[in-house]
Parts: sequence; structure tokens; C-alpha cells
Amino acid sequence: MRSDRSHKTARLDSERLIGFIGGYLIDQGTITLEQLDRALIYQVELALQGEKLSIGQVLQQLGYVTPQELARAARRQQQDRTHHAG
Repeated sequence: MRSDRSHKTARLDSERLIGFIGGYLIDQGTITLEQLDRALIYQVELALQGEKLSIGQVLQQLGYVTPQELARAARRQQQDRTHHAG
């Protein structure tokens, strides 16, 4: 029996991504929801092999984002957190 990974992918709801770096990257048009989905699955696979990487590191490793794009999304995330905390 063959295992088909495409049926086991995590389905993400974009509304649930608010506040997460992936949501900011999608919002700024850097990645798609499908790319984030693939990256999250790959992140879990790496973790099972003992390699713990942040989602930003995984997205960079897969070539989906540049360090500059990730930094821009992180700045927006921090600004929003600061704005909502105060």
C-alpha cells in the first residue's frame, strides 16, 4: 500500500495565521498558503530527524523567501505586537 503525502497535508486557514510570521509573509505576497503548508510539513519532517529549525529558516532553505523578505515580515509582526500591547 502506497502512502500519498498529498492527502495528509495540513490544511491551513488564513484567518488562523494572523499574528504568525507565515501570515505576514502571505499578506505581503511573498509566499502562498500552499508554500507555507509545504514548509510546515517539511519543518515537522526535519524535527523528527532531530533538526529543529524555525519556520523562517525552513522557508529560506526551501527558497521561498529571502532574508530581507523575512526581516520585513518580522518587523511588521513586531510593530503589530507593540501596537496591540500598548
